[in-house]
Parts: sequence; C-alpha cells; structure tokens
Amino acid sequence: MCKRENNKHTPHGDKEIIMRASSSKPRQLKARHLTLFAALAGLLVFNSAAAIDSARADTWTELKPVVFKDRQINPAKGEIRLEAPYRAADDRRVPVTINAKLNNGEMIRRITFIIDENPMPVSAVINMEKPRDEASFTSFMRLNGPSTLRAVLETSTGALYMTERFVKTSGLGACAAPPVGDPEEMLVDLGKMQLTPKLASDDKGQKATKIKRAAHLKIKHPNLTGLQMDQITLQYILARFVKKIDVSHGDEKLFSLTASISFSENPELTFDYLYNGSEDLTVNIVDTDKAEFKKSFPIGIGS
Repeated sequence: MCKRENNKHTPHGDKEIIMRASSSKPRQLKARHLTLFAALAGLLVFNSAAAIDSARADTWTELKPVVFKDRQINPAKGEIRLEAPYRAADDRRVPVTINAKLNNGEMIRRITFIIDENPMPVSAVINMEKPRDEASFTSFMRLNGPSTLRAVLETSTGALYMTERFVKTSGLGACAAPPVGDPEEMLVDLGKMQLTPKLASDDKGQKATKIKRAAHLKIKHPNLTGLQMDQITLQYILARFVKKIDVSHGDEKLFSLTASISFSENPELTFDYLYNGSEDLTVNIVDTDKAEFKKSFPIGIGS
C-alpha cells in the first residue's frame, strides 16, 4: 500500500480509495494525473449518489399511486414533525415519532406511515375516531434496509400533507432477522399488555395540562413477519403479527391503528389523547391469526 508522502498530497474520501487501488502504478505520478484521478473519483461519487437518489424516487413513484391514487399530496410546512435516528442502532427496533398539528382550522382524520423499502411499505394507518387538531404517536419499527420514511397526514377536508426523512441501517435485514426469543415460548405470554399513563408534553417539551394526557402501551407478541427462518429447522416461520389496535377512553373510541410486519417484536406504542373524565383506557388487539386480546387500564389519580 502506498504511504502518503505529505499532507498537501493526501487524498481524501473516494479519491484515497482509488489511489490505494492504484498502488501498482509508478509513485512518480505527474500532477495532472493526480488531478485526473481526483476528477474521476468525484464523478464516481456523484454518479453513485445520483443512482441511489433515482432508485429512491422510483420507489415512491411506484408506491404513491397504489396508496393514494391520483390525489395531490402537499409538502408539510410544520404540520408534521417526523423524528427518527439518522442511523439505526438496531434495525429491528428503530424509534419513530410522529407529531402532527394543524393551525388552519382543519382537523386530523388519518395518519399514514410509510417505509418505502420495506416488504410491506405501508407500515401503519392511524384513523382518528374523532378528528383532532393535533396528535402524537411513537413506536418502534423494523427497517429492512436504508429507506425513506414518510408520514402522510389527511385532514377532515381530504387534504394530504407529507413529510419525510431518510434513515440508514446496519444491513441486518430486520424483516428477515430471526426472532430474538423462542417463538414457542413467546406464545405463552401472547397478547399480554401493560399500559403506563402519563402527562403529555406540549410543543416546547413542557408538561401540558391534565386535560392532555399520554399513555405508553407494551404488547407481548412475536410479530412474526413470514420472512424469518427457524435457525434449527431452516424452515420459514409462518407470519403472525398484530394487525389492529383499537383504543377507547371510557365509552369514547380514540383511534384505530392498522399495523403491519414493520412493527417490532413485542410492539410498543405511545400516544396522546384528551382526557374526557373517564377513569380507564381500553385496548383491543387482533392479530393475523384472528386471536383477540382486550384489557382495560385505570388511568385516574393514583393509578
């Protein structure tokens, strides 16, 4: 491998890689040759980035008419804040938060969450039973590879607003990654739930009034994708995942969430709601095997 002569001739980035690959060449390269190599390296980087951007654009070009047909989607200008790490620490459990708020008199009716490169791109659809001017949801998602994440908000008038961000992954291929535990043992606690009530936060991160509440829901479920392989039998494990989550506050239904294999093993969901005086939250879950689980949680003072 060629040693660097001095700092002023030190190549950097992909230029350095090209120089290392050219170590069999004479060391007395002329300045114009170095310039040529640098230009070629820059061109390769540009073309590679352009090809990746083009592939991402092609994915969305194919997805958009399938999910939203020919409806116009407006770029969000503060209506949605989508939070996710720039690089996933664990592709199987990527924290994703959607904060949506409308200040134009319209109300939020539906939020659709999309992971472009996942086997099931439409990862969650949240239907608000009673449209609200703001809503917040946090969950853990599987990312099968580097992908654009999208949050699309639909208002009560049918208008669509979208925001997006790109997340890099480790290459784990999370949708096909084997379950962390034994699937048979997971079935023992299947459907068990835990809910922790708490105060919600306002836009500035401050604790809001008791009228606005939040809750953190944990669900015991392997959320098998159908793409995972049993490491002993080397047979694919049949898909079985949480398909629907309905949450009610007393007699008032808050929202219905349709999920997919993108939700992590043992799904978690944090959501906010407006306190209506009722002292319980009821969660009803249905998975793809039609198993149904229902539980009410006390949320009053001292709960």
